[in-house]
Amino acid sequence: MKQVLIERPRSGWRLKHKRTNKPRASDWNGEDLDIERQAPRLRQSKHFDDLLSPLRKYLRAQVGRPWDNVYSEMCATIDRRTVSGRHLFEHVEWEVLIDAVLDEQGKPCYPAHRHWRQGRAVGLFVHPRTRLLCYQAGDSARERKRKRESKHAEFVANHRDLGQGAFLLKRRGIWHWVLGARVDDHLQPNQRKRTQRVDFMIGSSAYMLLKARQLNTKELRQLELSNDPCDAHTD
Repeated sequence: MKQVLIERPRSGWRLKHKRTNKPRASDWNGEDLDIERQAPRLRQSKHFDDLLSPLRKYLRAQVGRPWDNVYSEMCATIDRRTVSGRHLFEHVEWEVLIDAVLDEQGKPCYPAHRHWRQGRAVGLFVHPRTRLLCYQAGDSARERKRKRESKHAEFVANHRDLGQGAFLLKRRGIWHWVLGARVDDHLQPNQRKRTQRVDFMIGSSAYMLLKARQLNTKELRQLELSNDPCDAHTD
C-alpha cells in the first residue's frame, strides 16, 4: 500500500522558471510584497500525486473492527520512522476521526477544537465508547441544498437588521431587541481576546451581546411581528 500510495509518479508539467523578476531590496516600498512579483518558482506546476483510494478502500473494509487492532496491524506492516511511513499515517489520521465525542443524544460528533467541522461525525470515525471503527455516510448534494435553503429561510424569518449592531431576533419563539458588538471574524477562537466572547451569530458573523430586551405588545404591533404561542416555546 505504501508504494501505491506514495511512490506514484507525479502528474503535471515540467516548467523551467526564469528568475529575472525576483524583487530587489532596493525596490521595496514598505508595503507587503505583491504575489505577482514573487519568484515564479513558488508557483506550482505539478498536481497532487497521492493516490488515496487504496487507503480508503482498506479502511472501509475494516469497519466494525476494534480500531486499536487495525492501527496495530498497520504499525506492524509500515515503519513509522521513515518519511513515507509518517506520510501514510498522516493520511490515516486525516481520513479517520479518532477523537470523536458523544453529544447529549449519545451520537458521535466532532470535538469542539475542530472548529472547521461541527455536528455529527461523517465518514470514518472511532466510536468513543466501543472504540470500533465506524462509518456514517454524509448527506447527498440534494439534501445539503435543502438544509441550506431551510436554514436560510428560518434565518430570514427570525431576523431583522436595524443597523449599527442592533437587531431584532426571535429566540425560542419570542422577539427580542438585541445590541451586539461584532467579534473579529478572521481570528480563531483561541486567538480572540478574553473579552471577545461569542454570544450569538448573524449569518457567518459572530457577535458579543451588549444589551437585550424582549419586545412588548405595542412594539410587536407596530412592527407587525408576533410571538409564538406559549406552549410552543416552553421548556
